[in-house]
Amino acid sequence: MPAEKINIERLGKVTKEILQYVAVGSLCCVALSSPGGASKLAKVLWSETKKSVSGYKNDRIKQLSNGRYISTQGGKIILTKRGRSLLARAELDGLEVERHRWDHIWRCVAYDIPNELSLSRRAFHRKLMGLGFAQIQKSVLVCPYRCEEQVAIIARFYEIEGYILFMEANDLPSASRLKSKFNLENNELISIRK
Repeated sequence: MPAEKINIERLGKVTKEILQYVAVGSLCCVALSSPGGASKLAKVLWSETKKSVSGYKNDRIKQLSNGRYISTQGGKIILTKRGRSLLARAELDGLEVERHRWDHIWRCVAYDIPNELSLSRRAFHRKLMGLGFAQIQKSVLVCPYRCEEQVAIIARFYEIEGYILFMEANDLPSASRLKSKFNLENNELISIRK
Protein backbone atom coordinates (compact mmCIF):
# COMPACT_ATOMS: atom_id res chain seq x y z
CA MET A 1 0.00 0.00 0.00
CA PRO A 2 1.54 3.37 -1.00
CA ALA A 3 2.21 5.89 1.74
CA GLU A 4 -0.35 8.65 2.07
CA LYS A 5 1.13 12.05 1.30
CA ILE A 6 0.26 15.08 3.43
CA ASN A 7 0.10 18.47 1.71
CA ILE A 8 2.51 20.76 3.58
CA GLU A 9 0.46 23.85 2.67
CA ARG A 10 -2.57 22.30 4.38
CA LEU A 11 -0.72 20.95 7.41
CA GLY A 12 -2.92 22.03 10.27
CA LYS A 13 -2.16 22.99 13.84
CA VAL A 14 -3.35 19.64 15.18
CA THR A 15 -1.13 17.62 12.84
CA LYS A 16 1.88 19.79 13.66
CA GLU A 17 1.20 19.41 17.41
CA ILE A 18 0.98 15.62 17.04
CA LEU A 19 4.30 15.52 15.16
CA GLN A 20 5.95 17.74 17.78
CA TYR A 21 4.57 15.60 20.60
CA VAL A 22 5.89 12.43 18.98
CA ALA A 23 9.26 14.12 18.31
CA VAL A 24 9.61 15.06 21.98
CA GLY A 25 8.61 11.53 22.98
CA SER A 26 11.15 10.06 20.57
CA LEU A 27 13.89 12.23 22.04
CA CYS A 28 12.92 11.11 25.55
CA CYS A 29 13.03 7.49 24.42
CA VAL A 30 16.54 7.92 23.04
CA ALA A 31 17.66 9.57 26.28
CA LEU A 32 16.45 6.75 28.51
CA SER A 33 19.14 4.21 29.16
CA SER A 34 17.25 1.36 30.85
CA PRO A 35 16.44 -1.49 28.46
CA GLY A 36 12.65 -1.38 29.03
CA GLY A 37 12.45 2.34 29.83
CA ALA A 38 12.05 3.60 26.29
CA SER A 39 9.26 1.14 25.54
CA LYS A 40 7.43 2.05 28.76
CA LEU A 41 7.70 5.79 28.05
CA ALA A 42 6.48 5.30 24.48
CA LYS A 43 3.47 3.33 25.75
CA VAL A 44 2.64 6.09 28.24
CA LEU A 45 2.99 8.78 25.56
CA TRP A 46 0.83 6.79 23.17
CA SER A 47 -1.85 6.09 25.78
CA GLU A 48 -1.87 9.76 26.88
CA THR A 49 -2.17 10.82 23.25
CA LYS A 50 -5.07 8.42 22.76
CA LYS A 51 -6.80 9.72 25.91
CA SER A 52 -6.61 13.32 24.78
CA VAL A 53 -7.69 12.71 21.21
CA SER A 54 -11.00 11.93 19.67
CA GLY A 55 -12.55 12.14 16.27
CA TYR A 56 -10.46 14.48 14.13
CA LYS A 57 -7.25 14.11 16.14
CA ASN A 58 -7.51 10.33 16.14
CA ASP A 59 -8.05 10.41 12.35
CA ARG A 60 -4.96 12.61 11.95
CA ILE A 61 -2.85 10.17 14.01
CA LYS A 62 -4.06 7.30 11.82
CA GLN A 63 -3.28 9.33 8.70
CA LEU A 64 0.22 10.09 9.99
CA SER A 65 0.77 6.42 10.75
CA ASN A 66 -0.64 5.27 7.40
CA GLY A 67 1.50 7.85 5.63
CA ARG A 68 4.60 6.55 7.42
CA TYR A 69 5.24 9.87 9.20
CA ILE A 70 5.05 8.11 12.58
CA SER A 71 5.57 4.47 13.46
CA THR A 72 3.70 2.64 16.20
CA GLN A 73 5.18 -0.82 15.85
CA GLY A 74 6.09 -2.88 18.89
CA GLY A 75 4.34 -0.64 21.40
CA LYS A 76 6.64 2.25 20.52
CA ILE A 77 5.74 5.46 18.79
CA ILE A 78 8.48 7.25 16.89
CA LEU A 79 8.80 9.99 14.35
CA THR A 80 10.11 8.52 11.10
CA LYS A 81 12.61 10.22 8.79
CA ARG A 82 9.67 11.23 6.63
CA GLY A 83 7.90 12.66 9.70
CA ARG A 84 10.99 14.61 10.77
CA SER A 85 11.17 16.09 7.29
CA LEU A 86 7.50 17.10 7.37
CA LEU A 87 7.88 18.65 10.83
CA ALA A 88 11.01 20.56 9.77
CA ARG A 89 9.13 21.93 6.76
CA ALA A 90 6.17 22.95 8.93
CA GLU A 91 8.47 24.70 11.40
CA LEU A 92 10.25 26.46 8.53
CA ASP A 93 6.93 27.69 7.17
CA GLY A 94 6.00 29.01 10.62
CA LEU A 95 9.19 31.03 11.13
CA GLU A 96 8.87 34.74 11.84
CA VAL A 97 11.27 37.50 12.80
CA GLU A 98 10.09 39.16 16.00
CA ARG A 99 9.75 42.91 15.66
CA HIS A 100 11.07 44.91 18.57
CA ARG A 101 12.25 48.42 19.26
CA TRP A 102 15.26 48.87 17.01
CA ASP A 103 18.59 48.57 18.84
CA HIS A 104 20.56 50.33 16.04
CA ILE A 105 22.18 47.07 14.96
CA TRP A 106 21.82 45.77 11.41
CA ARG A 107 21.74 42.00 10.93
CA CYS A 108 23.39 41.10 7.64
CA VAL A 109 23.31 37.77 5.85
CA ALA A 110 25.83 37.18 3.07
CA TYR A 111 25.97 34.00 1.07
CA ASP A 112 28.01 32.44 -1.69
CA ILE A 113 26.15 29.25 -2.56
CA PRO A 114 27.55 27.21 -5.49
CA ASN A 115 25.58 26.79 -8.71
CA GLU A 116 24.95 23.09 -8.08
CA LEU A 117 22.83 24.21 -5.11
CA SER A 118 20.97 26.90 -7.05
CA LEU A 119 17.52 25.61 -6.00
CA SER A 120 18.52 25.86 -2.35
CA ARG A 121 20.05 29.30 -2.97
CA ARG A 122 16.84 30.63 -4.52
CA ALA A 123 14.66 29.08 -1.80
CA PHE A 124 16.91 30.52 0.94
CA HIS A 125 16.80 33.99 -0.65
CA ARG A 126 13.02 33.81 -1.16
CA LYS A 127 12.45 32.75 2.46
CA LEU A 128 14.56 35.61 3.86
CA MET A 129 12.78 38.13 1.64
CA GLY A 130 9.47 36.70 2.84
CA LEU A 131 10.58 37.30 6.42
CA GLY A 132 11.08 40.99 5.63
CA PHE A 133 14.78 41.22 4.81
CA ALA A 134 15.98 43.89 2.38
CA GLN A 135 18.50 43.14 -0.35
CA ILE A 136 21.45 45.54 -0.39
CA GLN A 137 23.63 43.58 -2.82
CA LYS A 138 23.11 40.49 -4.96
CA SER A 139 23.89 38.03 -2.15
CA VAL A 140 23.64 40.31 0.87
CA LEU A 141 20.41 40.80 2.79
CA VAL A 142 19.79 42.90 5.87
CA CYS A 143 17.25 43.08 8.69
CA PRO A 144 17.11 45.44 11.69
CA TYR A 145 15.78 42.77 14.07
CA ARG A 146 17.35 39.81 15.86
CA CYS A 147 17.15 36.90 13.43
CA GLU A 148 20.29 34.77 13.74
CA GLU A 149 18.37 31.73 14.96
CA GLN A 150 15.85 31.93 12.11
CA VAL A 151 18.63 32.28 9.52
CA ALA A 152 20.39 29.24 11.00
CA ILE A 153 17.18 27.17 10.87
CA ILE A 154 16.59 28.08 7.23
CA ALA A 155 20.21 27.40 6.24
CA ARG A 156 20.15 24.05 8.06
CA PHE A 157 16.88 23.06 6.36
CA TYR A 158 18.36 23.70 2.90
CA GLU A 159 21.71 22.16 3.95
CA ILE A 160 23.75 25.26 3.05
CA GLU A 161 25.08 26.26 6.47
CA GLY A 162 28.69 26.34 5.26
CA TYR A 163 27.91 28.96 2.63
CA ILE A 164 26.20 31.49 4.90
CA LEU A 165 27.81 34.36 6.82
CA PHE A 166 25.81 36.18 9.50
CA MET A 167 27.13 39.55 10.65
CA GLU A 168 26.00 42.46 12.80
CA ALA A 169 26.87 46.04 11.92
CA ASN A 170 26.31 49.40 13.55
CA ASP A 171 26.28 51.27 10.24
CA LEU A 172 25.83 50.50 6.57
CA PRO A 173 26.50 52.63 3.49
CA SER A 174 22.80 52.55 2.60
CA ALA A 175 21.57 53.07 6.18
CA SER A 176 19.34 56.08 5.49
CA ARG A 177 17.51 54.25 2.69
CA LEU A 178 17.14 51.17 4.89
CA LYS A 179 15.87 53.20 7.84
CA SER A 180 13.24 54.64 5.56
CA LYS A 181 12.33 51.20 4.15
CA PHE A 182 11.92 49.73 7.63
CA ASN A 183 10.35 52.97 8.97
CA LEU A 184 13.03 53.29 11.65
CA GLU A 185 13.50 57.07 11.66
CA ASN A 186 11.29 57.38 14.74
CA ASN A 187 12.47 54.06 16.18
CA GLU A 188 8.91 52.73 16.02
CA LEU A 189 7.84 49.18 16.57
CA ILE A 190 6.74 48.13 13.11
CA SER A 191 5.54 45.09 11.30
CA ILE A 192 7.53 44.25 8.21
CA ARG A 193 5.68 41.03 7.42
CA LYS A 194 1.95 40.52 7.42
